[in-house]
Amino acid sequence: MAEQVDELRDRGRALDTIDGLGSEPVTVEVERALPTLRRKAFADLERQPGFPAWPQASNVPAPPVGPRGVPEVDVAELSADLLRSSINAHGCLLVRGVADGDDVAALSAGIDEAFAGVDRRREAAEADRAAGGKARPFDDGSPWYTPLKVPGNQPWASGRMWVEAGAGVLTADSPRMLQQLFELYERRGLRDVVAGYLGERPILSAKKCTLRRVPPDSDSHWHQDGSFLGDGLRVLNIWLTLTRCGTDAPGLDVVPKRFDHVVETGTGDSRFGNMVGHDVIAQVSADAPVIRPEFEPGEALLFDELFLHSTAADPAMAGSRYAIESWFFAPSAYPDPDDQIPLVW
Repeated sequence: MAEQVDELRDRGRALDTIDGLGSEPVTVEVERALPTLRRKAFADLERQPGFPAWPQASNVPAPPVGPRGVPEVDVAELSADLLRSSINAHGCLLVRGVADGDDVAALSAGIDEAFAGVDRRREAAEADRAAGGKARPFDDGSPWYTPLKVPGNQPWASGRMWVEAGAGVLTADSPRMLQQLFELYERRGLRDVVAGYLGERPILSAKKCTLRRVPPDSDSHWHQDGSFLGDGLRVLNIWLTLTRCGTDAPGLDVVPKRFDHVVETGTGDSRFGNMVGHDVIAQVSADAPVIRPEFEPGEALLFDELFLHSTAADPAMAGSRYAIESWFFAPSAYPDPDDQIPLVW
């Protein structure tokens, strides 16, 4: 299989390679090659809109708002139409049972492995500098942490450093975690749901898929991801928590309603130009007060780029929150691929 990957990659047939893998187990060598192949496969796609207009309407009633203040369903009940109606009406949908106990344990341990890889890279860079040289490109052969190479793209390297400084690891830098995440979502039927919602084959943004280990003293900033992703998008985020969070560990504060535009940014106490100050939050949440749901391990909150939310952290919380954030785009409306680094699912 490894020889096939090398041969087809050299011929520029990355999409064929990915589609040919199916559900067969892959070797470590293939696993480590897949993020690069997924990136290159984007150029092979025909990017025709799946829907003539966006957002799409849905004739399926949205699920009722549950006791936690947002609509929720079991993963077995989830469909693209149900997801669409819920986002159109409430801005989000909470999905129960995306990951079971074994999945939660395996993915949490994998996040620790990925963070350990970051530590090894930093130690190697320090050793290089101590020896009087520059830090060399890091690759110790581990499938848990193999930094994705995007030659000539300095913002990608800078973005990695920014994420790693903020209690995160880019999932594309952990080939095994990326593979396990895709396998989990396919087992739970989420690939078909996301494709049905977007109307096209889902493309994961390597820059917007992150393994999180969020401590209680983390910063909190209200934002809509659309404020820095751009306009005209067709996008869905799957925010999967592996920790009970919202009370004892950092969760999410949300404004539980649908927005059709980016609200005013950079005012009041917002510390960054694309963040939303509490003065604006008070105005836009008058008809839908801010809530802080209590999430159980293995649950996911699904929402689009206009959903208004913030990390809900408090130094008094007892522990950190393990989670995985994954932004999927329709290829016909994908932002600048040199910025977001597309990975074909």
